[in-house]
Amino acid sequence: MSKRPPTTIRSLWISSSKRNAMKKHIAFLTLAAALLLGSCVKKNDSDRVRLTITASSESTKTALGESIDGFRSIRWEKGDAIKVFYGNNDSDFAVVQASDEGIITTFSVEVPATAQKLYAVYPATAQASFSNGVITVTVPAFQDGKFSAANLAVACSSASNASFSFKHVCSYMLTEIADENIHKMTLTASGQNLSGTIPVTLSESGELSFGTVTDASSTVSARFESAGQPILAILPGVSFTDGASLEFFNADGDPVSSQSIKKDFTLNRGSLLNIGKPE
Repeated sequence: MSKRPPTTIRSLWISSSKRNAMKKHIAFLTLAAALLLGSCVKKNDSDRVRLTITASSESTKTALGESIDGFRSIRWEKGDAIKVFYGNNDSDFAVVQASDEGIITTFSVEVPATAQKLYAVYPATAQASFSNGVITVTVPAFQDGKFSAANLAVACSSASNASFSFKHVCSYMLTEIADENIHKMTLTASGQNLSGTIPVTLSESGELSFGTVTDASSTVSARFESAGQPILAILPGVSFTDGASLEFFNADGDPVSSQSIKKDFTLNRGSLLNIGKPE
């Protein structure tokens, strides 16, 4: 789960032969420009066009925790898949893959020539629907502890601009598991919605606003195969006024240990809290 001086034309008196040469030179430049533009927008037929879309993602900020310079960069991997909505409902979409790796990548997608706005969700496997500019996504109550799955992000762009700047939907909690017997953790916050389905409205400038959460739960769990740094994704902006608790379990589901988070804090969208090792 990533911001030209004017060209002047001088009037010249030239001979007829030089004028003809200049015309040929201008014609060549016009053809080159047309080919360059064609690399970004290619017409397949009279009804559809192929767009090359650049994509980046905002960094993950740490909250009440530490990381390098207070940020965790988000890098794309080649083959990362996004779902692109190009119509007015969730039946009009395409799933496309990143062409290369890095902080910025590109996607090639075919859309109707009449498409005005494009909306996208990462990962493509996320539970998401779309209707009239609103993406409704689900932050699941059961996760796998991997950031690639937890990094639920959305983006919006005009078809003419064809540039996605993905924004995090969730907040995150990270733990440092050294005990090989631990294979599951459950976060509970009494009276708070940690997981559920939430409508997200995006402006073209990248601002996000959220609707009412449905199918909400005050717990979220992750099951993982081995020790490491599993991550939990939770709904954005949760205020832990009464703290929270973490429980850790072995592969058979038996309790191993528990930990209380007694701080009164709010975990904002895109922020990551490193709660360290289980006590």
